[in-house]
Amino acid sequence: MNIIYPMKFKPIAKELVWGGELLKEFTEEKHIRPIGELWYTSDFKDDISVVANGEARGYTLRELMRKFPERLIGNADELPRFPILVKFIESKKYLSVQVHPDDDMAKKYEGEPWGKTEMWYFIDVKKGFDIVAGLKQGIEKKDIEKHLGESSIKNVLRHVHPKKGCSIYIPSGLVHALGDGGIVAEIQQTSDTTYRLYDWDRIGMNGKPRELHLKKGFESIKGELRPDLICKEKGLLVESPYFSVRKLQLEGEKEFKKGNRFLIIVSVGEEGGKIRGNDVETSFNSLDVILIPSALEKFTITSKKGDFLFVRTG
Repeated sequence: MNIIYPMKFKPIAKELVWGGELLKEFTEEKHIRPIGELWYTSDFKDDISVVANGEARGYTLRELMRKFPERLIGNADELPRFPILVKFIESKKYLSVQVHPDDDMAKKYEGEPWGKTEMWYFIDVKKGFDIVAGLKQGIEKKDIEKHLGESSIKNVLRHVHPKKGCSIYIPSGLVHALGDGGIVAEIQQTSDTTYRLYDWDRIGMNGKPRELHLKKGFESIKGELRPDLICKEKGLLVESPYFSVRKLQLEGEKEFKKGNRFLIIVSVGEEGGKIRGNDVETSFNSLDVILIPSALEKFTITSKKGDFLFVRTG
């Protein structure tokens, strides 16, 4: 079976209390609402991405990892699962104030190989949009403990105001929350461990308040973290031990040579286009994700006006 071509995946829709209606056009799972997230390149527990095009259509990412590790990502024998999860998020309401554990904390408390470091790219935002990204200047970790689970936590949080096209790095240990009114691409370690510190006193989808994780959450906090927004039209956005993200803009056709590592392409502009590699051509949407296997040395993208995130492992 040929797997050496640009590979697309069926999105996995997630029903979440803070989600909305805008992402439903990108999924066949119309019955799920509100949709908060669409997962791509997922190899996490039972949420496993399925290939949507080419000879590998219908195969899961996990199956391909096991059958063709070298051709797919090059170093699969060293990894417990596919290492990068890409999501699109609609935050119609504010997400919980939360923190993600680092690798050591995830192993200690969850038996998971990885914690969760991520980055957000803001595809579209409403006027006045804001996020939480760390603690206010002068506030230390010890100062937040008495506010966990309480509305008073609002008084110690640092707010920043991203514009469309900006991004921010969210390392494990950062207290953060995504504000209401955003469409976001999230690139992250393949993990789903989140410790909620405050959830705005709301009721979850089951009619009950959602669980908070105050002890684990407090231990995970790294109070010194206050990342800045990254707002530039192109170039390197994030370089971390887990992944690097570079933004490219394209009008017309361009051939790319990528070396021997796999690459994930995230389409975040207003136009889709076509991608071709190893004599396999497929179209993509303005919000879409394409995996370029490690064994595919070159590919061509055609787009009238495309913005793309090129994601590699760190």
